[in-house]
Amino acid sequence: MEVIEATDEGRAGGATYGACDRTVELRIHGVSGTPPEELLDRPLVVQVGGDATAGFHRPRLAAEDRDDRPAVLEEGTGRRVAAGPGPRLEAYCWGGLTSGAPSRALWLYLLPFTLVNVAARARTDHGRPGLVRLHWWGARLLALALTGLYVVTSVGVGVALTAHPERLTGPLATAAPGTLLALGAVVPLVHVLGLWLVSRRTFDHYEVVRARVVTPQGDRVPCAPRTAGYERHLDTHDMWFNAVEVTRLRAVHVQTGLALVAATLLWSSPWVAVPATVVAQATARALLPAGAEHAVRPGVARASLRAPWVLVAGALGGGVVRVLEAGPAQLDAAWGPAGDAAFRWLTVAVLVGVLAGLALLWVSAVTGRLAGWGPRGGAGRMAPQAPACAGLAAPVAATLATFVGGAFAGGLYLYGASYVATGSWTASVGSLQHVAGSGAVPPAVAVGAVAFLLGLALVVVLGLVGVVVAAAVVSGVARGRWAAEPGRRAAAALADDYPETPDAPLDPVRLRQVRRAIVVGGLVDHAPALVGALATGGLLVTVVAAGLVVADPALPGGTSVSALQAWGGWLAVRTLVLLIGLGALAFRVPATRRKLGILWDVASFWPRTAHPLAAPCYAERTLPDLATRVSWLLSDEQGRLVGDRPQVVLAGHSQGSVIAAATVLHLHTLLDADRHPDRLEGLRLLTFGCVVRRLYGRWFPVYFGPRVLDRVADALAEERSDGERVRWVNLWRWTDYLGGQVSDGPPCVLPCGVRGPVDGVRVGPAPYEWHAPDPTFARPAGMTTYGAPRAHSGFTDDPSGLFQAAVRALAVGDLPRRAWPVTSPPPGGQPWHSFPDAGQYGPNGVETVPVAVSRASST
Repeated sequence: MEVIEATDEGRAGGATYGACDRTVELRIHGVSGTPPEELLDRPLVVQVGGDATAGFHRPRLAAEDRDDRPAVLEEGTGRRVAAGPGPRLEAYCWGGLTSGAPSRALWLYLLPFTLVNVAARARTDHGRPGLVRLHWWGARLLALALTGLYVVTSVGVGVALTAHPERLTGPLATAAPGTLLALGAVVPLVHVLGLWLVSRRTFDHYEVVRARVVTPQGDRVPCAPRTAGYERHLDTHDMWFNAVEVTRLRAVHVQTGLALVAATLLWSSPWVAVPATVVAQATARALLPAGAEHAVRPGVARASLRAPWVLVAGALGGGVVRVLEAGPAQLDAAWGPAGDAAFRWLTVAVLVGVLAGLALLWVSAVTGRLAGWGPRGGAGRMAPQAPACAGLAAPVAATLATFVGGAFAGGLYLYGASYVATGSWTASVGSLQHVAGSGAVPPAVAVGAVAFLLGLALVVVLGLVGVVVAAAVVSGVARGRWAAEPGRRAAAALADDYPETPDAPLDPVRLRQVRRAIVVGGLVDHAPALVGALATGGLLVTVVAAGLVVADPALPGGTSVSALQAWGGWLAVRTLVLLIGLGALAFRVPATRRKLGILWDVASFWPRTAHPLAAPCYAERTLPDLATRVSWLLSDEQGRLVGDRPQVVLAGHSQGSVIAAATVLHLHTLLDADRHPDRLEGLRLLTFGCVVRRLYGRWFPVYFGPRVLDRVADALAEERSDGERVRWVNLWRWTDYLGGQVSDGPPCVLPCGVRGPVDGVRVGPAPYEWHAPDPTFARPAGMTTYGAPRAHSGFTDDPSGLFQAAVRALAVGDLPRRAWPVTSPPPGGQPWHSFPDAGQYGPNGVETVPVAVSRASST
């Protein structure tokens, strides 16, 4: 049973100075792309490693090189004393990987591809190999089908429509049908090659980086052989090096896109079997796990990789020659008034692939749920945690990817058709309705446009209802009139942070303000229910849209289905343009980036092993960078410079906490710390505003669930004569709307009320969970208003000095250990809210002593 006790080890001033002198505090920012000057809180910095995209920085001036604590008040005496020197500062800034030029917002065009990568990683931790294989088959098949959907859409714009001269204007109206088909094929070819070029360019900047880790003795750690199978985990040596797999999958997707273009040119010809063969082999290769192609003889493997390219080149060349030499009768058989047979059948084939991929994902998720799945716990440190969407997060994300992809495809096709007919990109709803009513839009494409219109209406209705309900809950809890779970949690948090006694009543106005901030901080815990409702609504409106497109009934008010298609396509393209505009603003404006960046950074965190044409994975650059840097900072070479065994405190905020935790496991594996624990004994972990459990643990339990977090704690654990300690501190607040605890929740649970190694800090429910009140309840001296909650930000410059105290405690090793159960009150039977460390507020909530460091550590 877990217990906590403070220790006196390392509190002497000399020991503190020596420990901090050989420690580097390596800060990692979150999604906002914080500049190094702000991250280090220093006006002058210098880059010591990396490049303009991601690099390491230190203060330029020697006088600002350390994270010194400001002078603080000593407990009980009121004397202002110096806290002593801090560790050397360093920052890793990776914001250039996910922000920068506004043109990067065009990655939002690839949003469906990115969501498929998220779906591939969001499966539950059921441990059934057969279901894991089924899950990856579904993700890979859906990814390939979505690529085909985008290509077929451009085929429809570039080929199918140009086969009808009556819809064209200008010189093209008098061109031969075969020439129009050949020229139209350029549009999808450019589309496919553009996707390949973007993926290849980002691949060179992201996925080809490999860690160059050294042992403390300076020995280079050799690269281990690649792992075979469908997925790797955080403690797999090549989790963050997927260059070979992404290259193979990219070739498969490009071959499929080119083969679909060739099939349109060879339609109604026996040679259409050639591109069909290419698509069949590409589908089979996409479903293979990593390393499967190299299990055969090398010569056979190389031949199997070259043969599809030969077939694709031959099919494209033969298709161009055929349409140029074909007569009107031959072309009319494929593209005549009968209904654009090639385009319609290709859309049906792509739709079958999409539905098959979705079905596999849903079957694997539901089967895992029915087969006895339950919340998974750790080995004793981490509490069990139920995944998001009741274990159906993977098919929910895949459904949203399909819905968004279908909407984008339908809207872009209608706009392309309108441009061919009118010569203007500023299409009106009337021109789009003319195209929709002409019979040129296949049902498989029309469904996406109609479904988007219905889905948008559903989102507006649900959004209004959600805003009203959230406002009522926040207002009711703030006024103390809400007795449901949010109200009870807010009341408990208030009593935890600001205990009230009859002799010292608290300001009711301030209580309402803080209670409201706590409730707002807990709203994100309901996000999985909202996402699940959106996915369910997307399925329902898609079924309704399919019924409307197929039946084409007379709607009330004289509205036709073609009008619904026109409005859906118009809104889909406008939404895409709006998303790109917001993305461009987010990439350039830090304030917007903080609000919108978290979703994009979560999605692009994962390697592109499901869809290789998605937005690039920045973690395949950040993890090798950090692993290489940390291993070098822990080497004996650095130890000779500081005169003792060097130490590194990895301090990660928000998304940086995820990167830091993954770095710990990555280094633990690369340095083989199970057999050589001394190789990692200098590493410490500090997380604040931590989203590891509250966000990643719920949506990606296989990679950040309780079992994985237990392995992180094990990697940082050390046995001492007086008990086990974990070199990890997690700072959390009730008002944080993204971060939280790592050992329990969400929602966060009350700390045990035990004074930790730093006075004024409650530790619990695990020894590495540190909590302090936010905001400061009292009105600051000389101010007329109360201070605003810091919520998810402002940890490093918190006036309480908790951040610097945690860094010093990690450097010195002054960490709590087990002493009494956290599930029962401390000795003496005192409740958690009346433990002595809570009594730091005087009458009317006036803070009498800003305790920030222990009396011993400040001498």
